Parts: sequence; C-alpha cells; structure tokens
Amino acid sequence: MQTGSTWHLYKRCSIDMADGVINRIFPTRSIKRVLFIAPPDADASMFDYATAKRGRYWNFPPYGLGVIAAHIRNDGIDVRIINLNNEVLKACKLSISEGNFDFDDVWKTSLSRSLKDFQPDIAGVTCMFTQTHRSAVEVCDEIKKFNPALPVAVGGVHITNCFADNKASDLLLNDFE
Repeated sequence: MQTGSTWHLYKRCSIDMADGVINRIFPTRSIKRVLFIAPPDADASMFDYATAKRGRYWNFPPYGLGVIAAHIRNDGIDVRIINLNNEVLKACKLSISEGNFDFDDVWKTSLSRSLKDFQPDIAGVTCMFTQTHRSAVEVCDEIKKFNPALPVAVGGVHITNCFADNKASDLLLNDFE
C-alpha cells in the first residue's frame, strides 16, 4: 500500500513524463489542423480490378471520423477527412484499363497531395476492419516518409480490438512502429 506522499510523487512523475512527451510531439502546445485518413479497405494484393470496375466493392463513408471531426471543429480546429478507399475506387471506375490503373499510386498521390496542401499538425488514421490492417500500416509508413516529424494517431474498431489480448497488441505495435 502506498502512502499519500508516495502516491503524490508517483502521480507527479507521471504528469511530468506525459508533459515531456507532449512538449516533444507538440512543441507549440497547439493543434490547429487535423487530417483524418480512411485508408483503402484492403492493400493492393487483395484488390481485384474487375470487381472494382463493376462497382461491386463496398464504399462506406468514414462516419466515425466525421463524428470526431464535428466535435473538434467546435473547438476551432480545422479538420479535413480524406477517404483513400473512395479515391482508389473512383480512379478504378474512371480508368480505361487495368494496365493504366495503379492502386498504390492512386492513394499515395492523393495522400501526399492532402498532406502537402493542408499541412496538418497531426494525422489520424482509422482502421475499422482486420482486412484493412496492412493498408493502414502502409498509409502510416507513407505519412512518415512524407513528414517523419508529423505525429500520427491510429484508432478504430480493429485497433481497439487488438488490445484485447497481449499477442495481438504486440503484433499491432510492431506493425505500427
């Protein structure tokens, strides 16, 4: 059992550590622009051009990101949402043939354009489904290539569920290193 003074010291150390991390990540202690990103639902290895061309893939709007965006806009923060799954499916539908369609180029170009034009203070990437895991990792890797200093937060149902057991959470943390 900890005494009151020991607990107070422990709490103070935790606050100081958290404060140090926040100062390192956000030196100005201010977030003015947030870019939320919905990655493609699957990576290039799982994508079937003919299925997408026929419009047979699901294309859910990133509802959760929209809800979060609405709340933080109320705090005066500028928020944009980019749905990379929609960008890929739209580009596929508009393409002339499979030969002139490049899955990875579509989402990477769209992502880099959004990062360059908006200059966010933080990027938030959602991962709702297990099948989206690899795609979300690739999006995070691409963000870090574009701007290694940009803080990236990940969330969503799949991410949350991975913390239900130690093995899954260890794998997740290794993938998003």
